Amino acid sequence: MTLAAPTASQQDALAEVANIGSGHAASMLARLISGLGVMVDVPRVSLVDSVQLVSLLGGAGTQVLAAEFSIDGGLPGRLFWVLPREDARRLAGRLLRRPTAAGEVNADETAALTEAANIVASACLTVVGGLLRMKLLPSPPDLAEGEVSTLLGPGKGSFDAIALEARFASTDSPGFVGQLMMVFGAEGMRTMLTRLGL
Repeated sequence: MTLAAPTASQQDALAEVANIGSGHAASMLARLISGLGVMVDVPRVSLVDSVQLVSLLGGAGTQVLAAEFSIDGGLPGRLFWVLPREDARRLAGRLLRRPTAAGEVNADETAALTEAANIVASACLTVVGGLLRMKLLPSPPDLAEGEVSTLLGPGKGSFDAIALEARFASTDSPGFVGQLMMVFGAEGMRTMLTRLGL
């Protein structure tokens, strides 16, 4: 199956899936940090290759912390939770209830961010699975820190995919921003559109 850009009706349906999934994930993240809330922008649905994926995530040279999951349960795809490095440090400080540190992400911060990534991914996929009448679970995360193009771009192989991407931001201080993205190739898109009746 050749991957094509979604039609207008398909794009609307996929954006709604992303909106519900990312909204549920943001609510869980807000609970973890005992904050006022985490806001989510209107999701975007895009046909991307590996270079365009890097652009969506801030562009070449952007330093990030990224958690990558495979999606288990019959919907082939990947889920990415990506924060600029300094935003990841601020989030880690809030998770650990201590001031934000400087420098590389340390072991305690990595553990806290990994646990948060697991909870966020599970929250997203639970509600998406409910919409699709599937039991979806995230794999254990592959958590890495570095340049986005090395972690998620052409360095990991060339591909074409449909990306369902939503940006999130905390509504209180110290603030952080990030992105939650589900990425599907031809097989995953065929399964999802079939389940959506499209």
